[in-house]
Amino acid sequence: MTGNTLDKFTYKKIGEEKLNGVDCDVVERVPTYDNSGYLKIKTWYDKANNLMVRNEYTDRKNSLLKVQTFEGWKQYKNCWRAETILMENLQTKKKSLIKFN
Repeated sequence: MTGNTLDKFTYKKIGEEKLNGVDCDVVERVPTYDNSGYLKIKTWYDKANNLMVRNEYTDRKNSLLKVQTFEGWKQYKNCWRAETILMENLQTKKKSLIKFN
């Protein structure tokens, strides 16, 4: 897993939604560099703590490609980490699951 650099994307708040009972801000991130595999990434942030709840990755053909969900956020010293991260590829039907204990 790698982090995102702020200047590699433009950001736009596109709405507010309730997702699984959580009040969220919805932000669209568009890559500013040409070699991205994604047209855009739609992210839901929990309004209560500003942590990611869900990412939807749209491919260059404007089709939904992947959905990433985050659950069980815990604070470790000065850092927050999701206990469970699930990435689902909707086109290949493959899934990757990361669990931290």
